[in-house]
Amino acid sequence: MTKTTVRTNNAGDLLASIPTLVGFAPANSVVLIALHENRLGVTMRADLPPTQNSVSFAQQLAHGLEVAGVDEAIDEAVAVIVDDTPHRDLVDHLVEQLAVRGIMLEHAYHVSEFAAGARWQHICNAAWHGVLPDPKATVAAATLAVASGVTRGSREQIEESFRSDDEEAIGRRAALLDGLVGRPQPSLEWQAGIVRAALHRSLTGQLTLSDEDVAALAYALTDPGVRDACLATALPSTSPLAHAAMNLWRALTRMTPAPERAEPAVLAGFAAYMQGDGATATIALEVALDANPDHVLAGLLRHALDTGVPPDRLHPLASGPFCDPGAVAADGEQ
Repeated sequence: MTKTTVRTNNAGDLLASIPTLVGFAPANSVVLIALHENRLGVTMRADLPPTQNSVSFAQQLAHGLEVAGVDEAIDEAVAVIVDDTPHRDLVDHLVEQLAVRGIMLEHAYHVSEFAAGARWQHICNAAWHGVLPDPKATVAAATLAVASGVTRGSREQIEESFRSDDEEAIGRRAALLDGLVGRPQPSLEWQAGIVRAALHRSLTGQLTLSDEDVAALAYALTDPGVRDACLATALPSTSPLAHAAMNLWRALTRMTPAPERAEPAVLAGFAAYMQGDGATATIALEVALDANPDHVLAGLLRHALDTGVPPDRLHPLASGPFCDPGAVAADGEQ
């Protein structure tokens, strides 16, 4: 789920804008875009469901759009099917479910891929079709570039940024973590200091992590008080600290063994969520839940993301006192 607002009046431009709005070029997906006074608003993407689940899936999507757009007075929407077939039955169910919520499905399009020259087709009007312009040259791409938006080429590229290190390296760090678990629990402030120091190194572009660093950081983040305080680094989402923290959480997710890797992964997921980057948030939270299926925070964030809860509704979670920008800067001065 992405919350962005840009104008577009041309169907080809609208469709070519989707990789920018979503964060990557989706495939085998349905994309639902809210409209209000000819502005694009909340954008939601989901994997296409099995045919037999299309009714419940349409209901979930429609509910998600309704919740996500509660502050935007959504009255229209556009659906885009990204697949080899147009899935007309799913579109029909979306029309019904959106109508129940007072939202009209203005248009439904089908496109097999996002590339300059790819053909698009209106699902309900065979006479309405065309070819896509370059997705990198759309109004949305230009608008989000100014706002430091990042578009990756595919879901696979996002997944790669969280992919675990080789087994030998992970094994070394797992052994170090096992050794830490047997020791007396260090103080909360001591653990917070380790995280702040790593954040400061990332903030100054000097982030290098030894096996010992990874083990110490991973161990510190297993304390819910430390991890939850680190949520504060995600806000404001465009700050240098938020960017540095995301780099640290990604690196730790790659370098940390399971189940401990769930902690930096959930922090990365929360940070991406606050940036409106639903694609990265979804993948990071999947990594967290794969490492620890019972992870409460990851499960709650995934549910919020799936139901379209706007990022600002979750700002109260990011209220930790010792991982704020001032504390990180102070650590660098010591």
